[in-house]
Amino acid sequence: MRWLFLFTLLLVACGEDTKETPPPTEMDMGTDVAEEEMTVEPAPMCPEEGDIFCGGRCVNGQISMDHCGECNNRCIIGTSTCNSGECLCLAGGTMCQGRCYDTETDHDHCGGCGTKCAASESCVDSVCTFINDRAEVLGVLEFTNETRAERQDCGVHGMKNPVGPLQLNTELGIAAQAHADDMAENDFMAHEGSDGSSPSDRADRANYPGLVGENVARGYGSPSAVVDGWTESDGHCTNMMSGDYTELGVGYAVSDSGEKFWVQLFGFR
Repeated sequence: MRWLFLFTLLLVACGEDTKETPPPTEMDMGTDVAEEEMTVEPAPMCPEEGDIFCGGRCVNGQISMDHCGECNNRCIIGTSTCNSGECLCLAGGTMCQGRCYDTETDHDHCGGCGTKCAASESCVDSVCTFINDRAEVLGVLEFTNETRAERQDCGVHGMKNPVGPLQLNTELGIAAQAHADDMAENDFMAHEGSDGSSPSDRADRANYPGLVGENVARGYGSPSAVVDGWTESDGHCTNMMSGDYTELGVGYAVSDSGEKFWVQLFGFR
């Protein structure tokens, strides 16, 4: 009996030793770990008033061309200067989007920032002014007057005798250029503008007081080519050979695809 009692105790003891220990419960370790505070080292204090710390050194932000007023604010050498921490344009210049421009003559900033002149204009004394002496304009005038100086066969309209030369007129030129720009921008060729205007309407807008006639063309690569094309067309030839007309405006524009558009606007008053 004593032996049986000891054996039973041994079994009980061994059973206690063989119990599985339950797995530890998952814990959010973050709750037990203090978050480290992020610290930013302050920039060193520069000894002189007006100095700022840039690129590992102190610079005078009042006059520095590379750090004007603040780090990496660069003034453009030759057109501006750093004065009291601000980039200022030299005499005659105007600051536009961080650069200095002469707004009296600059084509893209004529009279003020962002005031862009048309391709047919130049900036003169801060005003966009129509250019009446471009190579294309003078070329068309020259070949037109050469055509008028000789007897021409205008087909169904008969033979036309020589007539006197035409003179360039600024108002007619403005009207002709407006129509050339319209055709190039909207990809069409017609005497009626995209707004429904007629040649006379456009001449009126340009303050031309006389009567007008118009030739238009597209695709010709040069003044001589387009005048030859008009000469070979009966109606266009008749316009060019009319002795009633004494003045001429020429329009020339190039579309985004590179196609060229031409306008002759004849007038008399």
